[in-house]
Amino acid sequence: MSESRIERKVLALDGVETRGGGGEHALPTSYSGHASAFFVPDQSWYTDIIAPGAFADYLPQFLARGFVGGMNHDWCQPIGRPLPAVEDAKGLAVEASISHTGHGTDVARLL
Repeated sequence: MSESRIERKVLALDGVETRGGGGEHALPTSYSGHASAFFVPDQSWYTDIIAPGAFADYLPQFLARGFVGGMNHDWCQPIGRPLPAVEDAKGLAVEASISHTGHGTDVARLL
């Protein structure tokens, strides 16, 4: 029997902004922040470190596909759609709309 490992990537939730909603208790409709930061060792088994240029070639395909994350990284349950996404001095900066699905609503509440 083979041993199964769960690998996770962690990026501190820093500088995320939400917009929309239209009221004190309304849920946000979009958010922005960094999806990945350069030169920050993650907490995976192999300590990945992302360098500038890592996303540049794939950004047009990422935006064309229109997918941002998934609930617990489940690619079958998207939570949003990218608006712009660019590499800046800090890392991969993304602005995204939040999907009007059960998972999108859960994420909006948590944000």
